[in-house]
Amino acid sequence: LLADRTIVAQKAVLHHPRIKYKMIARGKKGQTFFDALAGINEFMEVDQLELINGQFRLDLKDDKSMELENINFSIKSNQFVSSQTIRHIGKSIQEFNFSRGTFNLNNLNILLNDVKYAGNKEQLHAESVSANDTETQSIAFLNDVYLSKLFINEALKTISADSVRWSRGNIIYLPNP
Repeated sequence: LLADRTIVAQKAVLHHPRIKYKMIARGKKGQTFFDALAGINEFMEVDQLELINGQFRLDLKDDKSMELENINFSIKSNQFVSSQTIRHIGKSIQEFNFSRGTFNLNNLNILLNDVKYAGNKEQLHAESVSANDTETQSIAFLNDVYLSKLFINEALKTISADSVRWSRGNIIYLPNP
């Protein structure tokens, strides 16, 4: 149903969507993640949003990016788009998984394979994770990785977890020369 150029529905299911989002600078401050959520809320009023076998790409400034392939999720979308903190976003997620995720953050490149989020356990599982630091040439290869109770400190721009464990792995750390 379309009302005043806004999608209004109890549930929307998107099959094989390709979503690309680019954060754009607005003035000196730029656009925050929550500004982007507010923008989504302007054209969509859906109680439940499901995405099946989609692709998602997020391009940030300074060559930072995130890409997820074969993503499946189910969210309480009104709760998601009205979130003011990352923690509230987590509470809106009912299902979240993807087959391959790549993250490029400054000199750090991360590849995640077969990732599943269990919201009821506040746990993220990846079949494999590889990371490399292009500046120091440090690398890590981990299998069967579990992250429990992720915390995101928006003010400090840090991510931490109560626990991180893996069944097998190799880590080569090379400090800056």
